Amino acid sequence: MPFKIQPYFQYQPLDRTKNSFRLCKLLPAEPEASINCELAHEEIPLQKEHYFALSYTWGDITEQRWIRLNGNPFHVQPSLMQALKAIRKREAPLILWIDAICINQCETLEKNHQVSMMGSIYKNASSILAWLGPAADESDLVFDYFDGHDAKPEPNLTNAERQQISGLSDTARSSDNRLRLRQKKWEDESLQQAFTTLIRRPYWRRAWIKQEIILAKEITIYCGSRSSDWNRFTIWATLLRLPTLDEDPDNFVPDLFMHRTEIKKGKLSTLGELLERFRNTEATDVRDRVFALLSLASDCQGKERELVDYNLSRPALFFAFLAYFKPANITRMAAALQEALLVRRVELIKFWQSVTPQSSQKNTSVIEKLGFEYVIKVREYSESATAQSDLTYFLNLPGGLDVELPSKTTVFIAQSYFAITDAGAAKLHNSSLFLIAGTNYYVRVQPTLLGSRFLGIYKMDGDKKVHEDGSCTLYTPQFTIEEVWRYMILPITALGTEGEFVYRKDLVDRVKNAVAKNHGTEILKPSIEMICYTLYKVSMDDTENRLIGKWCLIDCSYILATLYGYKLLRPRELRLDGSNTDIFASA
Repeated sequence: MPFKIQPYFQYQPLDRTKNSFRLCKLLPAEPEASINCELAHEEIPLQKEHYFALSYTWGDITEQRWIRLNGNPFHVQPSLMQALKAIRKREAPLILWIDAICINQCETLEKNHQVSMMGSIYKNASSILAWLGPAADESDLVFDYFDGHDAKPEPNLTNAERQQISGLSDTARSSDNRLRLRQKKWEDESLQQAFTTLIRRPYWRRAWIKQEIILAKEITIYCGSRSSDWNRFTIWATLLRLPTLDEDPDNFVPDLFMHRTEIKKGKLSTLGELLERFRNTEATDVRDRVFALLSLASDCQGKERELVDYNLSRPALFFAFLAYFKPANITRMAAALQEALLVRRVELIKFWQSVTPQSSQKNTSVIEKLGFEYVIKVREYSESATAQSDLTYFLNLPGGLDVELPSKTTVFIAQSYFAITDAGAAKLHNSSLFLIAGTNYYVRVQPTLLGSRFLGIYKMDGDKKVHEDGSCTLYTPQFTIEEVWRYMILPITALGTEGEFVYRKDLVDRVKNAVAKNHGTEILKPSIEMICYTLYKVSMDDTENRLIGKWCLIDCSYILATLYGYKLLRPRELRLDGSNTDIFASA
């Protein structure tokens, strides 16, 4: 969804040759007064630790409220209006960096420049003000508890707890030299529920929060009229044992706490590792699920300006990043990028087929040109006389591509070609079985260069584990097409077009309502067997042409989770010969 142009406010261009950015002065006023701000151009080095950075959830950008900026009307989202009123002082101005105000969101070149600097902006802020939203669901109970319970002495700490404490600031540890945290049960059920709900707020799922929180010098958490120091908040969030939060993929706070500790100790992860670690994040623009991690990645330090480009489509960004990073395990990186960008296999194939030698000659960015040239090189190699002999040679190797190929072809281009083929992709990366939660059915996919290709539905017999006594078998339902055709209308309609359907959840109800109106509401709630039949039928239809078989993990997840409410559980990487490696952490 494009950002709305400001009808009454005109931005003055920034000097993109320098570390120029804008700062917003929030003028003091009484709580119910209107919001007035002033915007000024500055340079990051000159303003180091002289400003605060606001961290918040954008919310629906189609809704708007009005403030005054340099005397002119300026529209903002309701969530930002709430945050500004909550943090505003009565007597003194606040100097803030706020993305929706300080960046001209409608000017792509400026947005590229400013987003590439966001790591520096958050590092150099004196503190991050994190707005969780208005008070709701008894959230004040949580802050009352924080105010009344300091960390207590406790000699019997586990090693993990000691490591977590070691990541806290000296200030947080030095309270009478007594900081010792203990495992504790909350007996008050209302307090448990309030804390659980607070941890599950949309704020914690934001893609940008990873960078904002992890790189910050200091952090203050705001919720309604209450606030808390980050260290106190995360101590309880990390070490209090609540059954409702154990193994909860929506509980990001402990992971943020630990990653912040790792960064302070100089431990950086690669972009591919971060994409896997933070795969469940959300963003208004799905490309931000990648861009938001660049300043944290060991292989992106100082390269952000080369990599951030909002002119690139999601498929173009997918191939450009593969070309730029040349990953050793290309199918693993491709799977991580595809999941982050929510780009369907059909979109990747269409882009792959559309690239021509003239594409890279257009007035494109360096990163986009790199992607075009990469696609052309792999296609040219795949059409060469040496490709098939190289593939045969590769398949006979005991390990990976650790030796020089007979044709002297660069390993990366050859590996990219191998990753398109069934046999090559299978050797480069194991296939995966995703359990459909609450059922005995699995979705099997194979990561390839063109996205994770859907291979079929597998069924588990009884309570056996995968591969035990050959118990996991390809699902071959006994339905006839006459029995199920009506139930296939919804998924086929929803995925009949490309683009926004898989990441625009607001479009789902529109599709459901239209289908139900024409075919009856009962087709919106098929049995899991009916749903699996739909996926099975699609996989059978795709078997004739392995390259253009369009269905992938993104499509399956959309059908199962978004349309029908079934979770797909993160698997181990599996070979159907019984071996497995735990490449992905459990979701």
